Amino acid sequence: MADPVRGKVWEQVAIDVTRTWEAQKDAFKKWHTISPNWLQLEGLAEARNAVAHGLGTLTRRQQKGRSSTMTKINRTGIAVTNDQIVLEERDLLAAAKACRDLILEIDAATSPSTP
Repeated sequence: MADPVRGKVWEQVAIDVTRTWEAQKDAFKKWHTISPNWLQLEGLAEARNAVAHGLGTLTRRQQKGRSSTMTKINRTGIAVTNDQIVLEERDLLAAAKACRDLILEIDAATSPSTP
């Protein structure tokens, strides 16, 4: 039987390290000693946040940090017109590819090498 205290500590740590993007990046660096290329995902997260929290419009927080927000979104190729996210099918396909590529990068970096 597993130690219940250890289980509770692990459960809290697992929540804490996934609370923010920066926490997740730090956890990969600290626990796996890898630094994947997050640039595409950061831009996709900004677009997602505008869709999820701003109903397709840049949120107030994103508007306040417009320069940083737009730099990140522009990396994805997703259009923004009058603070509105303009998604096309190609954007969704590119997003899926970017996510797959990041997963493959992480898998390659964390998988044991075979001779």
